[in-house]
Amino acid sequence: MTSRNVDTLTHEERLDIPERDQPVSPAPTPGENLFVIGFNEFHRPLLEAVTETQGCNFHPLLRQEELLNSERIPIRQLVQEAHRRLDEFEGSVDGVCTYWDFPASCIVSIVAEERGLPHVPIEAILRCEHKYWSRVEQQKVIPNHVPRFVAVDPFAEPEQIELDFPFWLKPVKSFNSYLGFYIGGPEDLEYAIGRIRAEIGHLAEAFNDVLAHVDMPPEIAAVDGWHCIAEEIVSGGRQCTIEGYEYAGEMHFLGVIDSHRHPGKSTFSHYQYPST
Repeated sequence: MTSRNVDTLTHEERLDIPERDQPVSPAPTPGENLFVIGFNEFHRPLLEAVTETQGCNFHPLLRQEELLNSERIPIRQLVQEAHRRLDEFEGSVDGVCTYWDFPASCIVSIVAEERGLPHVPIEAILRCEHKYWSRVEQQKVIPNHVPRFVAVDPFAEPEQIELDFPFWLKPVKSFNSYLGFYIGGPEDLEYAIGRIRAEIGHLAEAFNDVLAHVDMPPEIAAVDGWHCIAEEIVSGGRQCTIEGYEYAGEMHFLGVIDSHRHPGKSTFSHYQYPST
């Protein structure tokens, strides 16, 4: 692949891009100890099969049930417990990682930063995981391809939502479509607001604990974990994911994955790789 920006390539040149760049970030040294947040034994052979980590030792740091099996997600206590276990480990602590979504993705960044280990900055993670902040950043780059969206205080009057029906309504922090609603009319909105008001606290408090680690722009700071985002519905087209990573200021392309939905529905069905 040449050094040209991918957006300037012709269709024929894009087809010549390899499906996976050779990794350029430094691979762990065999024998190093890597600690996994959200670890379970099912994924151990998958981790050990990664070429760049063969010979490394994987250790559970916080298990998946510790992260989510609770009525609340105690971010601060989980970070403290992770540090305690790392302090008790008699060998070297060479890296902390995860393959799970929130809260593991944020805890990894916080713990690694506090211990001086390689990590993705927590602000970079939040620019992706905070749905409203993410849309604001996307709009700066591709303004003609981002659906209209507005921040929503679910505890205020619904007249604040200046979008026509139908639209999506979801918390600014969620996963697995939790508390995400298709709003086809006023009755849908009334029901969704009631559910959100009753249940949003499960994630809002935890997410706000993470947001406290970042100096956010004022317009973003006003939209904390107790808020939602309403956005226009995207219809038609294909849903794809461009996978890659950034290291030392450079982006590296891994591949494109097709995301398929159940026929006639908006719910996710399966991934397909390579992309068609």
